Amino acid sequence: MANIKIKLIKSSIGSSKKQALTLKSLRLTKLNKVVELPDNPQIRGMIKKVPHLVKIVNEEQKLDFDHRFTQNNKIEVGSKQLVPTA
Repeated sequence: MANIKIKLIKSSIGSSKKQALTLKSLRLTKLNKVVELPDNPQIRGMIKKVPHLVKIVNEEQKLDFDHRFTQNNKIEVGSKQLVPTA
């Protein structure tokens, strides 16, 4: 079975107790924490309860960015290019 990576992007402070418990059951306890869980209907249902607090991480985007940075030694942001200074 495939896995899904979930990242906590917003704190549970101010949210309902049910939403905080949902995040705890997803093992998301700290901001920017990424967990890998099985992709099944139960996990998808929990994600749908807190979509404003979590984000599904796409690993291919991270690998593509790292490859582009090391190959060109520049970071492309929109139409601008940023060159790191030494």
